[in-house]
Amino acid sequence: MKQLSLKSKTILFSIGFLVVSFAIMTAFSIKAVTKVSGEIILKNGEPLVRKAASLVDADRFASVANRKDENDPYYEELRKALLSLKEASGCEYLYTMVPKSGTVFTYIVDGSCDPSDEENFSPLGTDEDIESYGKAPFKCIKNGTVESSGLQNQDGWGWTASVFYPVKNSRGETFAFMAADFDQTATVHAITVSIIIFIVAALLILVALIALLTFFTSKIFGRVENVTNHVSDIASGKADLSHVIPVGADDEIGHLASSCNLLNKSLLNLISTLKHSVNTLSETGVELETRTSTTKDSVSIAKNAMDEIDSKADTQNNSANSVYNSTQKLNDAVNSLTGKIATQADTIGRFASTVHEISNNTNNIDNNVNQIYQRYHLLVQDAEKGRKDQQAVSVKVHEIVEQSSNLSNANKMIDDISQRTNLLAMNASIEAAHAGEAGKGFAVVAQEIRTLAENSSKQSQSIGDLINTINEIIAEIVRLSSTSTKSFEDVTAKINDIEKMLQEVHGGIDEQQAGTKSMLDSVSLIKVSSESIEEESEEMKKHNQIVFSGIEALRSDARNIKELSKKATDSILMISDDAEKSSDSAKRNSEVSSKVMDLLRNYKTGA
Repeated sequence: MKQLSLKSKTILFSIGFLVVSFAIMTAFSIKAVTKVSGEIILKNGEPLVRKAASLVDADRFASVANRKDENDPYYEELRKALLSLKEASGCEYLYTMVPKSGTVFTYIVDGSCDPSDEENFSPLGTDEDIESYGKAPFKCIKNGTVESSGLQNQDGWGWTASVFYPVKNSRGETFAFMAADFDQTATVHAITVSIIIFIVAALLILVALIALLTFFTSKIFGRVENVTNHVSDIASGKADLSHVIPVGADDEIGHLASSCNLLNKSLLNLISTLKHSVNTLSETGVELETRTSTTKDSVSIAKNAMDEIDSKADTQNNSANSVYNSTQKLNDAVNSLTGKIATQADTIGRFASTVHEISNNTNNIDNNVNQIYQRYHLLVQDAEKGRKDQQAVSVKVHEIVEQSSNLSNANKMIDDISQRTNLLAMNASIEAAHAGEAGKGFAVVAQEIRTLAENSSKQSQSIGDLINTINEIIAEIVRLSSTSTKSFEDVTAKINDIEKMLQEVHGGIDEQQAGTKSMLDSVSLIKVSSESIEEESEEMKKHNQIVFSGIEALRSDARNIKELSKKATDSILMISDDAEKSSDSAKRNSEVSSKVMDLLRNYKTGA
């Protein structure tokens, strides 16, 4: 289903609004006219029914209503009086009624016409359902007020209007009403003619307004359509941005057209700039993609090179570690050889000055061993002292445990004494009671003893709790003391291990000294050899130290190279990832540039 345009919606809505407005105005006008007519009828009819009601004698009227006897003189008297009033006033009907049940009422006195007029006269006691009369008669009976029915179209009676006046008894209660009906056919005809004239005039005005509305709406939406068409062209991407929208009158639509022209001009400048920028961006994207590809190739080469460097660094590090281990073993061998030479030099030095240096080295070793022995003896003394102190602590702790046990036993004895004292005090109280007046003083003493026993029992219990707490603390001390003793035993075991090592060292030195003694016989033969060995050993030691330092530096450099190689590899991987992302971004940039250029190419900028 085709969607209605805003122009059609506006016209239809306006027509509907005008029609509804005129309909509501017409309905309110008719209602107002009807209301005014009812008020006029009530104003004109109230004096008539008031005067007719004043002719009624409530008690005699009630008697007629109860007996319903037409031969009652008052009935005929009242009927004639009402008929005279009706003919003088010009109303259509004038009558009285009393309620019977529900909406059924009974005619009492009908003064509308002569009884001979059987068609219009309602005899005494005639019942009628007056539901069609409206709410006025019921409100009159219920509230005791004057009511008007307003205009009503009743079957067989035509357009009428009735006024109801309450008839009250001597107690002030409403038991009947006086009613006057007025013929309103002429009034209704006049009102109908007026309403028809009003409706015709309203329709003519409505048609004129619709015609003017259609004319002005078409003119307004025609100008809006010019702006809309151009904006639609812009939205479709195929607009001629050099086109200028006619402004027309200096009103809101003219301002809209001017604003659209300014927007058009801004779009013209923007599209021109975008076209130039997109061309530049496209060229830059191609160049970026090319350079990114080159960067990726370079990064790949660098990564392969770093992998090779990393592999060689691993090989170098492994080799350096192997050389380091070998050099360490060589250094240990040289140190061992130096020790043996020093031992020989010590032996030869006593016989020849040429082995003096070897003797000094042996003395240095002996001094170092002596210092180790001295420190070892100090450590042994400290360990022994610590062990003795710990044993003393253990002894003291055990003594505390024994004393705590003694305290517990003493506390038990105190508690036992307090219980016996309490029992003794109780017996004393009993004896004092048996003694009568002479035992009162003794009873007081017995009571004090009993109080003292109870306090002693309480204090004994408190001391018992305190002793239990102390026992727990002592148990924890015993556990810690055992742990400390075990630690000292471990230290003693390690010291014994050191003693074994020192014994082994002393054994080695003793063996070396024994060998030196055996060399005394051949000292003259090995003197030259010893000097040579000593010089070569010192030289080897120096070179070995230099080599050892160089290998250590080489290991450090190998580790640094390994770390730097890892960092460089990580950086290259990051660069490779960034280059990959840059390449993807460059491709997307090129694709977006092509799409944007395809969109911009449809806009005509006049250039």
